[in-house]
Amino acid sequence: MADKISIGLGLANLPEGVDIEQIKRFIASGGDGHDTYALAPAPPGTMRAAAFDLMLILGAAGSVASIAALLWMAYAKFIGPEKSQYQDDGGIYIVILRPDGTVIDFWIGNTHRDREVFIKEFTKKVSAIQKEDDPEFWATIVAEVEKSGIWEHQR
Repeated sequence: MADKISIGLGLANLPEGVDIEQIKRFIASGGDGHDTYALAPAPPGTMRAAAFDLMLILGAAGSVASIAALLWMAYAKFIGPEKSQYQDDGGIYIVILRPDGTVIDFWIGNTHRDREVFIKEFTKKVSAIQKEDDPEFWATIVAEVEKSGIWEHQR
């Protein structure tokens, strides 16, 4: 069983007027059982980019369902109200890399539009990962986020 797993979050195709920093703070401060990392400022003269806006490190004791609810709440509070019929694909893109190189992904506000279905599916898949995936793989990924200097602990 993995002690911790890493979940990448991308704030994708957001409508104008969405405050990305406010979403990051909301997720970082929401609940227990996870740590949040944002891309650290690059050293002077260096450019830095990442595929994700945030990395969540979910501990074994953390409630997967509460993380799912938190992510949905962040979408519903900050992104959903700003969407229009002309810009309907914005949301929170969630990616979990697996030891075999495959990914599990969710896109709240795009492919996942029903709160209860998302929470149920996310909880089922992440709980399975915590129980079944290679703990050494997760220890390596989590250590990379926590100690690389690329990511900065938010909470």
